[in-house]
Amino acid sequence: MRFTLTATALLASLFSANAQNFNNNVTGIEGTWSTGSGAVSTGGQICIPGTLETTTFTYPNNTGISYAFTEDGFFEEVRYRYNANATNPQCITGFISWQHGTYTFNGDGLTLTPFQSDGRIQVQDPCAAVTNQITYYNNVMQMKNWAIIVDPLTARYTLNLNQFDGAPLPPMYLIAKPPNMLPTHTLTGTNSSGQTSTRRRRSVTSLLKQLVKGESE
Repeated sequence: MRFTLTATALLASLFSANAQNFNNNVTGIEGTWSTGSGAVSTGGQICIPGTLETTTFTYPNNTGISYAFTEDGFFEEVRYRYNANATNPQCITGFISWQHGTYTFNGDGLTLTPFQSDGRIQVQDPCAAVTNQITYYNNVMQMKNWAIIVDPLTARYTLNLNQFDGAPLPPMYLIAKPPNMLPTHTLTGTNSSGQTSTRRRRSVTSLLKQLVKGESE
């Protein structure tokens, strides 16, 4: 019996092999990496962190994830996603987050430790009592392993990250080297209050149109 290796299986096999030792990677981790079309990117295009009242988010056309890494141990992360509501399609909940900090290699894995006071997340729910809320965000990330390959379909450098439980994140493509990043130090001072801030409601119609447009592209 003959077996053929699909493109997906090929990527998986390459990831498995390379993830055993980061020295096998075809290039270094330095750079800005982004999923899909690259609409989500680090470097201040999406988030300008300030106080809870002055932090601003600019929404990209598509959902996605972006990571940036320097050679000397700093990272930045942006995530944008939403949850649909089949019962009430108008009640889409959007989540956009930003954080940065330092990273270390742990064997075949990575540990990403944010600057505690700087991370921000905005949650928009047009059907909630509080429709638009920004809070502090501090999420230490453990990556079980990682690999950089050349995607055989696109010929692009591709970063594959497996989370602490082995669950893979979507593949991310190199979009900038050196990376696009905000300054790699604490930007907003020390936070110990854990307060939240309600901001002026953003147009729900605008959000829905943006999400629909992004999914169709």
